Amino acid sequence: EFFRWKGNTSLYTVYAHPHHGYKYPPTSFFHGKEVKSDVGKVKWGGLSQVRAMKNLVRSALEDPLNEWFCLMSETCIPLIPFPKWRNAMLANNKSIVNACPMHPSEMETDSRWKPSLDKVGMNKSIGEKKSANWFALIRKHAYVFVNETKLEPGWEGVTCCDEHYLPSILAYYGLDNETTCTDGLAHVNWPSLVAMHPKSYGPDEINAELFAYFERPVGNHAGFSQQCSGFPEVCHFTARKFGQHTKYTLLDNLDLILSDEEHPYTGNPWDHHQDKLRVNHTTNGSIYYLIENGILREVPDNITMAAFHVKINVPVAPLTEEDKRIYPMGSPFPSRQDGTLLKMPKKLQLWLLKGGHRHAIPNMDTFYSIKPPLNLKDIVVLSESDIEQIPLGPPIPNVSTVG
Repeated sequence: EFFRWKGNTSLYTVYAHPHHGYKYPPTSFFHGKEVKSDVGKVKWGGLSQVRAMKNLVRSALEDPLNEWFCLMSETCIPLIPFPKWRNAMLANNKSIVNACPMHPSEMETDSRWKPSLDKVGMNKSIGEKKSANWFALIRKHAYVFVNETKLEPGWEGVTCCDEHYLPSILAYYGLDNETTCTDGLAHVNWPSLVAMHPKSYGPDEINAELFAYFERPVGNHAGFSQQCSGFPEVCHFTARKFGQHTKYTLLDNLDLILSDEEHPYTGNPWDHHQDKLRVNHTTNGSIYYLIENGILREVPDNITMAAFHVKINVPVAPLTEEDKRIYPMGSPFPSRQDGTLLKMPKKLQLWLLKGGHRHAIPNMDTFYSIKPPLNLKDIVVLSESDIEQIPLGPPIPNVSTVG
């Protein structure tokens, strides 16, 4: 939807580097956009990841019209509409990379420097640089990145070299002053400077306040993944991490992402769902399936169908043998019927479905007060991702006396 809304296919190209040997199914936006790669299995934070990033940029460089090269992960979401993104890029001429000196406590040079870097000519007095691996490169820097071979072997075995290699080679070749000295293309919330993983956002956190938070720096110092992009027009272009279970809540709030001052979002983010709907007509009736994340899942009833904003009063593609071959059959979607009781495995919290939302039941006194009466035997145990895909409503009022 980011590319469909006010976008133009002549103004961008998309490249994807999936797991080795994986091909996106025909219903995926990334189908046919996979790059050729001889990297093999990619290790997160290792030199194989740097080489995979190079493969992406190398493929994009083959198109002479590509001027900017933006790297995003599968857990990134856009924060602005495509026209605003493109205009901001074309109005600036520095790569969004921090190839500049940072405070020694954030550089981690002493703990991550390897003798192999000395052997290829890296200068420890200048030091390795550090920048988030979600970047936006001008074409000149993209060319340097993919064609640099002198220093690359020295980075084998360097911890998190995906954060160090690109900014370090740009500084090595005297191009640090052509970068923004920030790495804020993506808003990333690190719990601490030594955290191994950034914060992941859940569906219940997605609201206007969160997107307002994304419009400003993470911290008040020029540290790793803390500052804005360096472009005056936009603080952050993307934010992460958002998992698959946040998809439906994000679609419900797409106006917070794709609206701007001049063009309020008026599109339909659910159109793509209609294309992923399949029907199997049997002697006992019609069974509907939705392709979700490359898996076929049965939609159990019309109420659940409505929750996914798909229509059955228009032509629906039949379920074919080719569909069954490409997409493995998953478990049915949970019903969105009012009065359904839900819980997660090994969790005590109960939710009651009402009006398409899940409402937390605060305690057992409140549970037994609900009319019509509920029965513990009717509890449906669902995975965390299935429960979090159901929008959260206000909790059931607590009937217990507090005092």
